[in-house]
Order: sequence, then structure tokens, then C-alpha cells
Amino acid sequence: MTARERIAVMEVEMAETEVSPLRASEMLMQTTAIHAGYVREATRRELVYNHVLNAHMSGGEPANRATIRAKASDEYAAWQQARDEAGICLEHVRSLKKFLEHQREEMRLAR
Repeated sequence: MTARERIAVMEVEMAETEVSPLRASEMLMQTTAIHAGYVREATRRELVYNHVLNAHMSGGEPANRATIRAKASDEYAAWQQARDEAGICLEHVRSLKKFLEHQREEMRLAR
């Protein structure tokens, strides 16, 4: 199962079922690890895109046109996708942390 598929499964689980604090903790660890992978991937893909942009800039055309051409490349699309997926994972991490904080507070008040 790919990282995207695991995130999709967790999204459905969070939306459609009652997630226990233990399961939320497991999901938080998994999502955090996936997020780290996406951040590394986005960094790598940004570097590749920057090489494409540099090649266009070195071609002698105006900077705005070179930027437009570079942004039309597959490398730019791959970088954007990796960056967006890292952002989605980060939101999942934040959501799970908030859920766990809320559960801890409920347990504290129940005592």
C-alpha cells in the first residue's frame, strides 16, 4: 500500500468511525512518518525544478518567460504535488494532535 493510499484509508476511518485514542496515537505516528517522507520528497523535487528553472534562465530569454516555461514543466508539477501532499499530511497530524488533546482533557475532567 502506498503512502497516498494509507492516508486515504485513514481519512475515511477518521471521518466515518469513532476513533479510539489508542488508534489515533497509532495514526499520528504513521502520519508523522509519512509527512516526513513527503517533506523530503518535496525538497528533492524542488531542487530538480530549480535546475529546470536555471536551464531556462540560462537560455537568454527574459526571466518572466523563463519562469513561465519552467512552471509548465513536469518537474514543477511533481514538486507542487509533493508539497501539497506534505500539507495534507500536516493537517492530518494537527487534527490527530487536537483530537488527542481533547481526549486527554475529557479524561482529566472525568476524574
